[in-house]
Amino acid sequence: MTIRTLRTQLIEARQRRSLLLLQQVEEGLLYLGSKGYRCCLLDYEQGRARYYVRILGYANARVKAQIEFPIAPNLRPVQWLPLSHLADFDEADAPYKVGQIYEALSGFIHRRQVTLSTVPRALPGTRRKHRVIEAKGSDAPERSLWWYIGSAFVVFLALGGLIVLRMGNGFY
Repeated sequence: MTIRTLRTQLIEARQRRSLLLLQQVEEGLLYLGSKGYRCCLLDYEQGRARYYVRILGYANARVKAQIEFPIAPNLRPVQWLPLSHLADFDEADAPYKVGQIYEALSGFIHRRQVTLSTVPRALPGTRRKHRVIEAKGSDAPERSLWWYIGSAFVVFLALGGLIVLRMGNGFY
């Protein structure tokens, strides 16, 4: 079973309006997902493979795939893609082959490129989420403030006591 076979079945299912063929395509995609099948995400505008992906599953008329190469830190590693933009490796090795795939699917494709989900950008310095640890109750910030004031008072008393002891030793 290959992406090419499933894509051809999808075209046939849509032309015939066959629910049975469509179910076979879905089952095939689930099978490829269980095997971690590797293929290409096509960019029909540029006539080439955009990313190499590994199929993870299928749901809601979309193929769940993980981007493997090239690594794109600005994109989510797992994407939901249409079958129409996927191809086997040997289908994407020449622009004319990608063009042939597009011609066969052009009546069913709405966009020549797939819009991929990006990783949300954070403001500089806020990339990590800071957790605020609070004690129970609404007066937690007040408690921590009093704890610091009390600790500082104890430290100053101890320093004062050492100074008095040193001064006291010097007089005898």
